[in-house]
Amino acid sequence: LPDFFCVQAFETIGSTMEECRGRAGEGAPEGLVVVADEQTAGRGRLGRSWIAPAGSALLVSVLLRPALPIERVHLVTLAGGLALRASTMRVLSWRIEDTPRLATAAGAARRR
Repeated sequence: LPDFFCVQAFETIGSTMEECRGRAGEGAPEGLVVVADEQTAGRGRLGRSWIAPAGSALLVSVLLRPALPIERVHLVTLAGGLALRASTMRVLSWRIEDTPRLATAAGAARRR
């Protein structure tokens, strides 16, 4: 399993994903975690900008190198999303009916 103790934290960053991608190209180990409080130049689906003011969103990218065939790599995203939901609900003691609050908080990050 990867060592998830290599965490790079930023107050402001252009994009956590671009930072993670750059570090991957430099040979960073699997398990690198990049977090930020504010994101100024992120990209979402379909190339849309994803800007998140300080304190408005959970901004995290994790470097993984799964040993999976390309047609199964999408399962990593699904598993990660489910794990994040489960751990967030456990840590914050949220109930199933509280999940719209999470969606509302995520919507605070401006999407264009």
